[in-house]
Amino acid sequence: MRNVVIDFEKIKSDIISLLEVNCINFDKDSLDINYSINLNVDFKYLIDKLNTQMDSISQAIKDRSWVDVVCLLGRIRVSFIHLSDFFYNIESDIKYLIDGEKAHYCGKDLNSENRFDAPNDSDIFMVDLGFNKIKPIIIELTEFNGQTMAADYWKLDYRLDFDEYFRETVSSLMSCFEYQSIRAYSKDLRMLSIKLNNAYLLCKKLNQFFYAACADIENLAWSENSNLPDIPEGYTLPAKYVGI
Repeated sequence: MRNVVIDFEKIKSDIISLLEVNCINFDKDSLDINYSINLNVDFKYLIDKLNTQMDSISQAIKDRSWVDVVCLLGRIRVSFIHLSDFFYNIESDIKYLIDGEKAHYCGKDLNSENRFDAPNDSDIFMVDLGFNKIKPIIIELTEFNGQTMAADYWKLDYRLDFDEYFRETVSSLMSCFEYQSIRAYSKDLRMLSIKLNNAYLLCKKLNQFFYAACADIENLAWSENSNLPDIPEGYTLPAKYVGI
């Protein structure tokens, strides 16, 4: 398991500041990020929940509790959807900023108003990743189903180190919002556009990564080739899985 440093709160605050710098109205109805919540806390919650779910399904597979496995696959699928949505929302708001029809520098010296400040250490989170846990789960259930691990059958490439892929992509995303560069480019629309476009593409990669994971879960659990059982009507997970 690897960890990664995140500060999605800085991205959120920089988007707000850049909207102001470029005279684009901060219209919450036109934006997708929930600006009232702490994105770092929200992301860590999603990751911790997913890690717990994957630990639980690994045990259910060992126990050959196949109905529980299907139930937990459903929970994991929802977690991947939430993570995909998390990065889609950032991607969408960056696109809103890039495409703002009124985008132009307003002439305000926002640097003197504490915009684009260096992050406070207390705002930075260290998150434990566990995306590689999904690989043995997929492989074992693929064998159970008599399916194939051929690359053209799955959306994700299971030869990749998922934790390292995520860490590198998020680190590149964070670098687009480095203190010095975003501050310097706030008045240079061409360079700012390059930075924001890179950030947009990186968010799209992360969004698509989690969307692909969701699609693979669906293929594993609910395709015509799946040997996993249906969930009986009224079935609930055992008490040991409460809260997962």
